[in-house]
Amino acid sequence: LVLLADVSGEGLPSSCDRRGELNERQHPVDRPGEVGLCGDACESLLGGQDEPDVGREVGGLAGGSGGTISNSYATGPVSGTGTDVGGLVGHVWYGSISDSYATGNVGSSDLYTGGLIGYAGYNNGEGVVFTPSVTRTYATGAVTNTHGGYSYAGGLIGANEGTVANSYATGAVNGNSG
Repeated sequence: LVLLADVSGEGLPSSCDRRGELNERQHPVDRPGEVGLCGDACESLLGGQDEPDVGREVGGLAGGSGGTISNSYATGPVSGTGTDVGGLVGHVWYGSISDSYATGNVGSSDLYTGGLIGYAGYNNGEGVVFTPSVTRTYATGAVTNTHGGYSYAGGLIGANEGTVANSYATGAVNGNSG
């Protein structure tokens, strides 16, 4: 089990090279389709990077997370052509995000686009439901979703199955909400 949680304020190496490491589900950390500074489950005190632009699960810090992210931020724009695109994290399956923010504009042409998180939670339709918590967070960038029909676009979170407390968004939202 390898997690690089940052509860002490010490960040990850600047390259954030975690190839070959496994997350808590024993999956490779950097899987294709999960794009961000660290791909999947990067938990650290890091700033924003260049604009990632690929498929699904795209975030300024992490494409996906199933752990704890705290005291983190992303400042650059984020765009994707698939589902789950967020300014900080594309998809938060379970766990928590706290004391974190994103300030870049976010854009997607598919479902679930949010200023902070594209999609928060997991529901397999067979009774397995994960409800992550989002606390003391904010997003200030504009969110644009060009998907026809319901796009599930939100200033803070595109679609949410978890809990949100003491969080806000100030950016404009352009898209159809579900």
